[in-house]
Amino acid sequence: MIGEFDVRSGEIDRYIERLEQYFEANKIPSDSETSHQQRAILISVLGAEAYDTLCDLCSPHSPPSKSFDHLKSILKSHFAPKRLTIAKRYRFHNCIQGECLMKRR
Repeated sequence: MIGEFDVRSGEIDRYIERLEQYFEANKIPSDSETSHQQRAILISVLGAEAYDTLCDLCSPHSPPSKSFDHLKSILKSHFAPKRLTIAKRYRFHNCIQGECLMKRR
């Protein structure tokens, strides 16, 4: 069984990957108009803290009103946001080389 998602780890991509492998191993079909098993499993295994966050992100609607793919994209955009390239470049160009650990002889 899939454990709860650890909000502090922020490893949502790995968690979703494991969950999708669980779906495949247990032959759980993709969600359709009449069946929403993947969404139901995601909501039930996510954990209380992550579910509260998901509810806040889906507000004013509830997570059961969304599709599995939509919930997945909401979680990924919150827990694994894309990093700004310009911010990375700024940090890189502002790096200062530390002292060499070996003394020159």
